[in-house]
Amino acid sequence: MKAQLEDFAHALLSLKTNETEKAVACMWFETYHNPNRVFTIKEIISALNGVGLITSPINGPRLSEKLKKHKKVTFDRINQVFTLPAVSMKQLNEEFEKLLQVKQVKIVGALIDPALFDGTREYFPKLTREINGSFEYGFFDGAAVLLRRMIESLLIEAFIFQKLEGIIKKPDNSYKMLDDLIGLVKSGHHLRLSRGMDKILDAVKELGDTASHHRFHIAMNNDFDWLKSRIGKLLSELIVKSGIR
Repeated sequence: MKAQLEDFAHALLSLKTNETEKAVACMWFETYHNPNRVFTIKEIISALNGVGLITSPINGPRLSEKLKKHKKVTFDRINQVFTLPAVSMKQLNEEFEKLLQVKQVKIVGALIDPALFDGTREYFPKLTREINGSFEYGFFDGAAVLLRRMIESLLIEAFIFQKLEGIIKKPDNSYKMLDDLIGLVKSGHHLRLSRGMDKILDAVKELGDTASHHRFHIAMNNDFDWLKSRIGKLLSELIVKSGIR
């Protein structure tokens, strides 16, 4: 995130903005990526100095007073924090989104419920967002490949958590591929999943393999029809088995 903020700050330098507007811009960037973000004046000053937007000493009380009077900024006097309300964000999006190298898009979670991975390792919520984003914006091959990757990662984590890492290692110390992992699950001798989970694993693998390797087929929305109502069950079980929460 810091690297992205630095890129944004570099682009912002091309605009003629004063200290207060630069502070609002930094607040916008953080709120754009985290809608619930609130800021103390110390955090705002730290951000301005940290990315080199302002190199000279900043008068904190003076900046605070200017931000309190700013039309797009809301100040909570009880908690002594600043925020950017939704209406301000909408206006500022038009001004600043063009400076971003990577733009945020609205993702609702049409394929995987994002709440499934609350409280897990950071990697999995990010991957969930990529899968849902790919699916919702019609990049179905991408969604299929990423879903396959997620299941493979969760299976590896599950074997490791169950102290079975040795059986999924190849001679070169790398991990076995998804096909082998599913075979071990189906054997019933190692990692055991609930009835029917093997069929969902096979469906994920087949869809992902087709999206990755088929010379002519392009994945479509209806390729996910059977999985959509079942993938949550598999993910929920693998989350428990892998101990990632």
